[in-house]
Amino acid sequence: MVYDPNAVLLHYEFASSKSAQSATDLQRDHQRIFAARHHALLSKHHAPDLNAILPARMKGGKKRVLFIDDQVPHTWLGSGFPRTRAIVLALLKQGFFVTFYPLSAFDEAWSSVYSDMPSNIEFMTGYGPPLLEPFLRNRRGYYDTIFVSRPHNMKILKLILSAHPEWFEDTTVIYDAEALFVAREITLRQLSGTPPPAEEAEEMLKQEVTLAAAANCVIAVSEPERLAFQHHGADRVHVLGHAITAAPTPRPFDQRSGFLFVGAIHEEASPNSDSVVWFLEEVLPRIQASLGNEITFTVAGVNKSKRVRQLAGPTVNITGNLPDLTELYNSVRVFVAPTRYAAGIPHKVHEAAARGVPVVATPLLASQLGWHHGDAFLVGGDAESFAAKCVQLYTTEALWTRLREAALERIRAECSNELFESRLKAIINAGQVRFTDVGMDR
Repeated sequence: MVYDPNAVLLHYEFASSKSAQSATDLQRDHQRIFAARHHALLSKHHAPDLNAILPARMKGGKKRVLFIDDQVPHTWLGSGFPRTRAIVLALLKQGFFVTFYPLSAFDEAWSSVYSDMPSNIEFMTGYGPPLLEPFLRNRRGYYDTIFVSRPHNMKILKLILSAHPEWFEDTTVIYDAEALFVAREITLRQLSGTPPPAEEAEEMLKQEVTLAAAANCVIAVSEPERLAFQHHGADRVHVLGHAITAAPTPRPFDQRSGFLFVGAIHEEASPNSDSVVWFLEEVLPRIQASLGNEITFTVAGVNKSKRVRQLAGPTVNITGNLPDLTELYNSVRVFVAPTRYAAGIPHKVHEAAARGVPVVATPLLASQLGWHHGDAFLVGGDAESFAAKCVQLYTTEALWTRLREAALERIRAECSNELFESRLKAIINAGQVRFTDVGMDR
């Protein structure tokens, strides 16, 4: 049974009976018949008690999980939300009843919430940070597991965990770091020429990692970030990357043209905005000087950057958000990932590789992925090198074909749904170790 908040029911009391008395007589007689016929089922129902409403609303004895994140994890949002969505779908598949509690954008319309999300997920829209504590008080003991993603959300939950530890005695808390956010700030400062001193950078990392102490276990998105957590004192750290199915688009090399970037640009000061601005200003002119001014560049995804729109010349196509990118991936020849500062792992590279479009990326993304230049993609460290690699890949069919196949193999080996689901299941099981078992307190 699925709850539809838009459903409307009109009931005309006693409309089918001659009188109120005859209706109540029928109800009394049929109640006895109903109770006798369904005695076995009714005996398993909860007692008619207000305190039983919450457990009675969902039958079947399913495990229950609360997922706390910024907003409903639509794929088109980027910024780690496709991975969050994959976790939520995997939890459903593993038999969990999922409640999703958005803390930042929590006033989304229902038509948008369920536009690409399963209808059997419970979304707590309209609540937000002020009501998280009373929500958890009212649902004390209801959830087996709480996932919380991103450090700013962990800070909010940590205050409640510290104030009311008795509410969570039988609940596993899993901190899904999504990324080491402070690494993004450190690389941005390095890029701008004002890197933080080593002691300051170390303290910044330590402060973010300290949040993990409030959880039973931590999920990092990559092996380098797992090691960073452990280096700064966190234990019980597991790696969970992306879940992507290899689905290569079919067009051959000679039937493709142009370059593609896919990524949501939600604000001017963001890694994706910086990536595209740098590519438009420094890289694309070099590519067009070599290949011709008619070479096209497509930017797909939400775009709120005025600077990107200003820089877009006649050969630059800004599509905005598209419900399906298949035709784009099937028509372009090279995908570019010119990211200069970021944290986590780049979903955009995994997705392009899974769709069979070879990639040119920066050294930063290569280090995050653990991929190497020439193995599954090409890497360019500055504008001149990046442009040269783009031209090389764009004009060399044998290289293009080899990298396409190598990247697809990496996706099958590293990002399969089966691997993702098995790792998630193992993480949940590992998180069942209680703090009392290991001598720690939240």
